[in-house]
Amino acid sequence: NRPDRNHVMTALDKRFNVRTYGRGWEIPKSRTVAGIEMVQALKGGRIHVNFPLTRAGFVNIKCGVFESAGQGGLVATGQFDEMAKFFEYGEEIVGYTDEEDLAEKIQELLDNPERAERIAENGFRRLITSHLYEHRWMDLFSTFRSFDAESFPWVDASRREIRNRTLSEALPRAKKVIVSGFYGTSKGGNL
Repeated sequence: NRPDRNHVMTALDKRFNVRTYGRGWEIPKSRTVAGIEMVQALKGGRIHVNFPLTRAGFVNIKCGVFESAGQGGLVATGQFDEMAKFFEYGEEIVGYTDEEDLAEKIQELLDNPERAERIAENGFRRLITSHLYEHRWMDLFSTFRSFDAESFPWVDASRREIRNRTLSEALPRAKKVIVSGFYGTSKGGNL
């Protein structure tokens, strides 16, 4: 149970058509989902509320932000500096500072569905252009390429040679990615 999250979502449920998924929610009809049901839940929501605070009290970027953006949902998350390195607030995701700010921004988005759709589309576009596993691998390879004796003295000359030979080969992309499966709709009317 997360009293902070329950408090926010219960207050939102009084103003909007809210659905919650997982354990410990005080909102009726909450349930856990997995697999295709999780994808359907993500596709069915128009605005996905993310809580960046962990149980231990740390603020961090949660996988759910990327999962929601990947399913075309508009992400509303607590506003913090690290998130701004991944998505632009107001253009690709929505940031909120507290419960009332979140409620006001949700109402604004529901009153302006074209803006909400634009932000969701921009978030999806940013995800596929900057935040796929391929991007993370390429960043890692770039870091490997930057190893030099001065900056990384623990990488000896023989390992640098192997790295140079291996990472310098320019190979064509092996395959194109084809996405297949359930796409659902964002017209479900739920937050």
